[in-house]
Amino acid sequence: MKLVHYLKEFPTSHKKLSLFIGIASLSILLFNYYLVQPTLFLYGKSKTLQRDLRPVLSALKRRDIETLNFELKYFRPQVEAIKKASVKIGVFASLPLAGPYARDLKNTGEAALEGYDTVIQMASFMVPLLPGVTFEGWQKNSLTNSQTLKAGDVAKILPSVSTELGKYKTNLESISRKLMTLDEARYPEYFRGRPVRKYIAQLRTGSSLINKYFDDLIGTLALVPELIGTTGPKNYLIIIQNDKEIRPSGGLLGGYAFLSMDNGSFRLVKSGDISFLDKEVRSDRLPAPEFISRFLGEKSLYMKDANYSPDFKKSASTLLELWSNTPQPVALEGIIVLDTQFLKTLIDTLGEIKLDNGELINSGNIEATFDSFFLFIGDQSAESRKYKDITSVILNELLKKSFSYSTYNASGLLQKVLSLGAAKHILIYSPNEGLQKLVEKYGLSGALKDYAGDYLLINDAIFSPQRSNWRVSQEVEKTVKIEADQLVNELGIEFMAKPEPGSPPDVGNLHFVRVYVPKGSKLIGAEGTTEPVITGEDFNKTVFTALVKLEPNQNKMFTLKYTSPKPQTPEGTYRLLIQKQPGTYDFKYTLKIEGKTEDVILSEDKTIEIETR
Repeated sequence: MKLVHYLKEFPTSHKKLSLFIGIASLSILLFNYYLVQPTLFLYGKSKTLQRDLRPVLSALKRRDIETLNFELKYFRPQVEAIKKASVKIGVFASLPLAGPYARDLKNTGEAALEGYDTVIQMASFMVPLLPGVTFEGWQKNSLTNSQTLKAGDVAKILPSVSTELGKYKTNLESISRKLMTLDEARYPEYFRGRPVRKYIAQLRTGSSLINKYFDDLIGTLALVPELIGTTGPKNYLIIIQNDKEIRPSGGLLGGYAFLSMDNGSFRLVKSGDISFLDKEVRSDRLPAPEFISRFLGEKSLYMKDANYSPDFKKSASTLLELWSNTPQPVALEGIIVLDTQFLKTLIDTLGEIKLDNGELINSGNIEATFDSFFLFIGDQSAESRKYKDITSVILNELLKKSFSYSTYNASGLLQKVLSLGAAKHILIYSPNEGLQKLVEKYGLSGALKDYAGDYLLINDAIFSPQRSNWRVSQEVEKTVKIEADQLVNELGIEFMAKPEPGSPPDVGNLHFVRVYVPKGSKLIGAEGTTEPVITGEDFNKTVFTALVKLEPNQNKMFTLKYTSPKPQTPEGTYRLLIQKQPGTYDFKYTLKIEGKTEDVILSEDKTIEIETR
């Protein structure tokens, strides 16, 4: 009784101590609720998660949409529990040191549940469209009695999927915002052998890509059925250009292959040397441009020289016209031009190719293989046949590898293709309006652009007795003086002969150079040319055309002085768009604007802005 009486009187007689004990008890309870319990739960879940996910992963591996939908819903309570535990820990987000980690955990947990629910909704939408179906062909499965579906049949439902997917844009933006708050630099490179930073970076990158390209993804899904031949075969002309024999919109067109897409399946119908396609063109050929006629002695235009325009869209249209003059031409859905730099990067990404004779083609020898091929353009000898056959095999294997590339790595492959497109090592043209809009949006069209500020494109075509420039390099310096009503420009282009090991002896090159500048520009003077510079207009721009002769193993400086109209840009700001010529390497540009200097490596089209105040 005395103990009970003491305990009753304790709060009154020991108020401060009672308050302390109460606060301590509450703190322990809160600490246990918001940190200890959720941490222990997440730690335990990390050990069993892989095992618990096996049914989901198994259905995904089998590509069984109905079972996947069921397993996703069955596993959802565990994802929700992970999210709740993460949110509890997130109350410590404002603390120093540990706060950022608590915030990352909260955001990741919330994003995971949002993403998971989005996947469930999409899977539930897909089940009625693909009842009892997996994605591996149309034969019956004796164990599950399910049907399997070809890619072409899946493609037919993509317009519906596109419409449905559009409803989730807000969800995906929310997920992306949460994942973009993660900072992989806060975490160790590896934990228990797993690349933690890499995983976080991939989460951020993948989320950012989906968010960035979401609208275009929706549009592309709607286009896919038509592009892959669900309504009838679609044909694409793939051309490999020789970037060592530079032409206005790339290099001399050399190898070709016709890619036929039929209900999602692809095959190379025909491939070889484009010179032999030229021989099939009927007598009513297009007349050759003046400079082609002058330097190559051709009165008519041939396919191999069709990329005579600095604008690839125009070159591709000409190529289509030439193709239409061949006997029984198939309709083309698109033209894809690749150079050896693109092929080298692609094979480095997708992996080496093993030929029937055991020879391996990899990023280290693929350029040499195509160099040998280009040397035999127009040749019908037995030796030339060897290289032309190898080229067909390489293209076919790269296509197979690209189409079968894992979904996990697909975003990385897409990024590389877009990067190579920005550098103009792959060019695409399509008469399909929807596809062409996407091509132009992502810089794959090789088009000359209109620009409100200053503008520069240096376009080169090389005519050599050895049929090769073997990567003659350029360095460019542009000096601009801004006056009240005009820009006074001095442009210096240094051509540098840099023969590579194994290249033919340097016997010199003749450069047909066109410099595109703002319309209304006027020539003041030029040096370093073999003939007077000609002023003209093309693509709503002024063009200075010159011939520059580069002697064997020598450098040559070509300079232009000209005025151009002062652009309507904010006072004190100079803006310049420099466009890169397709097929060229990354040349160095030095800009000197009103006493300020900026160096640029022209790896792609670049917009430069310099404050001149």
